[in-house]
Amino acid sequence: MEDNSNNNKMTFEEFKFRHGHYDTLMKALLVSLDMGNLVWVSNDDDNKAYDLLDMYQFALAQDSERPLSGTQFYMVSREGAIGLSDGLEYRVKWILIPMEPSKERTYRILRLQEKIEEMRVVEQTINVSLKKHMAIAALKARAQAAHAPAMPGATPPPTPNMY
Repeated sequence: MEDNSNNNKMTFEEFKFRHGHYDTLMKALLVSLDMGNLVWVSNDDDNKAYDLLDMYQFALAQDSERPLSGTQFYMVSREGAIGLSDGLEYRVKWILIPMEPSKERTYRILRLQEKIEEMRVVEQTINVSLKKHMAIAALKARAQAAHAPAMPGATPPPTPNMY
């Protein structure tokens, strides 16, 4: 027969995470993403669609500008909907619902793939440029160090004895 000794060792934060209570929108988003969701629809009058990159930016801003307080937490449904609760699991305001399969969803996922590819190209360009500028800066620093006058009071480096 199993005992509950492992449950007793769990912190309250671990318990909340294990039972679907997330203290940031980013954590809830990652759980929904793990369920295969890439596009969500806001659960309000607008029904605006958000892809993963939109949601990532929104979650970063939301978590830093408006952190949850007190007993609030985000919750993720079995389907990947993301909701906000004031502390009671049965009182959840569902704010984002995974988009149902449709032509619009397919279009948004294809567009998301294009955005990600564009980001990869930009990242590669930046990396190449950064490496080039770092190499130039290192060469300039070495040249300046080789031609820099000695600081007052500093002992000059020993000259090698060639004989």
